[in-house]
Amino acid sequence: MDCLENLIKTNKIKLFIFDCDGTLMDTLDSHYNSWNETYDSLTYNFISKQEFVNFYAGTSGDELISIINERLNYNLNIKDVHNLKNNIFMEKYLNKVQPIKKTLNIIKKYHGVFPFILASGGEKHIVHKLLDLNNLSHYFVDIISISDVNLGKPAPDLFLTASNRIQISPENCLVFEDAETGFQAAKNANMKYIDINSFNLFI
Repeated sequence: MDCLENLIKTNKIKLFIFDCDGTLMDTLDSHYNSWNETYDSLTYNFISKQEFVNFYAGTSGDELISIINERLNYNLNIKDVHNLKNNIFMEKYLNKVQPIKKTLNIIKKYHGVFPFILASGGEKHIVHKLLDLNNLSHYFVDIISISDVNLGKPAPDLFLTASNRIQISPENCLVFEDAETGFQAAKNANMKYIDINSFNLFI
């Protein structure tokens, strides 16, 4: 953790902001399977898992459906598809999702030292349910979801809303993320970020 300690001290970090899917919670496979089953049930093809991981992990559901509509020349109703996907995820996968150990270790180490905010591009009721099922809600002073902002990642809205709510400057915030859209959102918010996958530090 020496590199993390140095980053905190050098940049006078005062707030930790955590993404949910893929950063705090191990949901990547569950979300992909839910999307794939959704499109299969509608007799449409979904994108490959590799493409999903490389380009669309962290993208809000509505935006992802819109992108796929355009890319694959579909004309699917965004709200209907998204509701179907959420239902599949909640019925089949939600109860099986576990926290990512190294992120949880960071949370336990620094809980009470810094305030934590969860800032997720996911739906509010799903995010809260994931936290409650895994007894994680008490770690966070606030939970922000896609319904709280105008634009999802890579726009900075989620992270800036987090810093604004407890009045901490963006340059004193540290974001924990797992996907390119999240990294770009942190950059756009003028915040430092950590790629939880490789635990590399970026300033």
